[in-house]
Amino acid sequence: MAISTLWGNKAETFILVEFENQAWNYFDFDKAMKKAYSMIADKNHPVDLVFDASKNYWIPGDALAQAKSFIKKAPQNINYVVVVGANVIWERIYRLLVRQAGRDTDKFIITPDPYKAAKIIFRKEATSNEQYATA
Repeated sequence: MAISTLWGNKAETFILVEFENQAWNYFDFDKAMKKAYSMIADKNHPVDLVFDASKNYWIPGDALAQAKSFIKKAPQNINYVVVVGANVIWERIYRLLVRQAGRDTDKFIITPDPYKAAKIIFRKEATSNEQYATA
């Protein structure tokens, strides 16, 4: 599988979308995002999305053409979006699309380091456990 989509923890507070290799296209991306959005829609608490692009250094043109649509269709309970290993092209294009779609760019984080991404997610969870427990 070119892109995997799965819960990142037992509490189901974040989803990991992992680009496993460079052999992916829009159809793979579409399937992964529909699965992630379906998983998020079933929850009544905020859910973070973590995209691991550390094994992937390119973006197919057909995926970029559809990215804005996915941003606009994102469930309201998506909280942070963390992209691990994005190159400068990923970062600039995605930030532009996020702004154009009217989404909060402060909740979009790019880091080259998967450990830093984990710290961001788990530090946030540690301060929000009461909210998750009452949901």
